[in-house]
Amino acid sequence: MSDLVPNSADDLITDEEVSCVNRLSKEGGYWSPDLAPVPPSARTWGLRDIVSLWVALSACIPTYMLASSLIEEGMNWWQAVLTIFLGNLIVLIPIVLNAHAGTKYGIPFPVLCRSSFGLRGANVPALLRALVACGWFGIQCWIGSHFCNHLPLPSPSVLSETIEMQGISMSECSTGVNEFPNACQSVTDSLQQRF
Repeated sequence: MSDLVPNSADDLITDEEVSCVNRLSKEGGYWSPDLAPVPPSARTWGLRDIVSLWVALSACIPTYMLASSLIEEGMNWWQAVLTIFLGNLIVLIPIVLNAHAGTKYGIPFPVLCRSSFGLRGANVPALLRALVACGWFGIQCWIGSHFCNHLPLPSPSVLSETIEMQGISMSECSTGVNEFPNACQSVTDSLQQRF
């Protein structure tokens, strides 16, 4: 059983209660396997897993870029690290409060929002969350393609000689546009979608 499941007998949600809720919800038309509460016996994540996820989300390339830009603007290295740590700590508090009910009852965010916004109104915060995820996906892809675009590559003359040695004329495959940044963007997009 997960460390996030409450320890007191009064707050413990049983597998039977979850299966009863799932059975009754199927009749209402607003149920799907993705939105169904997860019974305590099927919950495999504990505190260690959630902390590991948070650390992995906090220690990423945009964080390093932020720290380097803070240092460039005049902060010491320890001030930049402290600023980022405090920012992550401030963001952590509402995220933990928001996630508490989901981990306690085994329900996803859209189902949790139904108690505050109603069945149809819960779509608004879910769509806003999806919009933020799309924006963050775009930022990550831009950073990845920017990195790929600055990789040290052979000079264009060496590349064209290599391609022409394969029997392909450079005039046939050149469009007059530098397509390497677009290729980098495509590669990082597909890698992020894959993983």
